[in-house]
Amino acid sequence: MIVHAYGYIITLAGNGTFIFTQPDGTIMPDSPPLPETHGNISGQHTADSIIPAGLAGKFDLDQTILAYFASTRIAE
Repeated sequence: MIVHAYGYIITLAGNGTFIFTQPDGTIMPDSPPLPETHGNISGQHTADSIIPAGLAGKFDLDQTILAYFASTRIAE
C-alpha cells in the first residue's frame, strides 16, 4: 500500500502500474484520456480549474505529491 486516505487505497501492481481502490473495496476504472491542449498549458488552467468532475472538493495537490514521492521510493 502506498497511500491510504479517506478510505481510498493506492497500491503498486507487479507490473509497475497503480491500482486505485474505493472505500467499498471496488477497483476504480481507468480515467479517460486527457483532452488535447493547444498552446501553453499555463494559460489554460487556473487554481479554480483543478476541480474533479462530480466531487465537492478541489484536487488535493499535497496528497498527489506524497503519492509521487512514495512511488519514486518504491521504484528505487
